[in-house]
Amino acid sequence: ELTERESSYELVVRGLVLELFALLLRSEVKDVVSEECINDNIRFYDSIEPAIEYIRTNYDKEITVDLLAELCKMSKYHFCRIFKRATNMTAIQYLTEYKLSIADVMLRNSDTSISEIAHIAGFDDESYFSRCYKKSRGLSPKTIRSKNTR
Repeated sequence: ELTERESSYELVVRGLVLELFALLLRSEVKDVVSEECINDNIRFYDSIEPAIEYIRTNYDKEITVDLLAELCKMSKYHFCRIFKRATNMTAIQYLTEYKLSIADVMLRNSDTSISEIAHIAGFDDESYFSRCYKKSRGLSPKTIRSKNTR
């Protein structure tokens, strides 16, 4: 699906990922986590899906928690609580990790400069991008780039 990219491939991929998630949950956590808890997490994820979709399509723009909460038709406090429960991270952590994953792919698979990658991934400051990247990935963007150009 990802290589062919036929119409509506994103929906098919999303469906397959959700099916995989459900199968994993059924097989691995059946004894550990109650069915009610699993259903709560899925319900929580469904309620924050507009925010996640917005992050995926607008990661390079300025995004605030207030905006994400508004998209999900929730108060800021309630949104933050539900988002954390559904993803095990705050909305800002999720946004930053999403941006870093975009940058990671580009660092490993392109010759684009690090400063341009930082900008494309939605970071205004290359220095801040490098600090975030190193903190999250354990290596600097420059190190990753040099490892992949050998």
